[in-house]
Amino acid sequence: MSDEVSWIEISIQKFGVIIASIVVPFLLHHFKYKREREEMLFVAKKDTYVEYFQEVRGISCCRSAGV
Repeated sequence: MSDEVSWIEISIQKFGVIIASIVVPFLLHHFKYKREREEMLFVAKKDTYVEYFQEVRGISCCRSAGV
C-alpha cells in the first residue's frame, strides 16, 4: 500500500511540473498574442476614425464658409 501511495504522489508531482513548464507558458503566449492583436486593431480603427472625422470637419468648415 505504501508503494502505491508514493507512486501516486510522484505522478501528481510530475503532472504539476508538466503543467507548470508546458501549459502555463503556452497559455501566457496565447493570451499575449490575443491582447497585442486587439491593441493593433484598436489603433488601426482609431487612426481611421481620426482621419474620417478630420475630413468631415474640413468639409463642414468649407460649407459654413460658403465654398
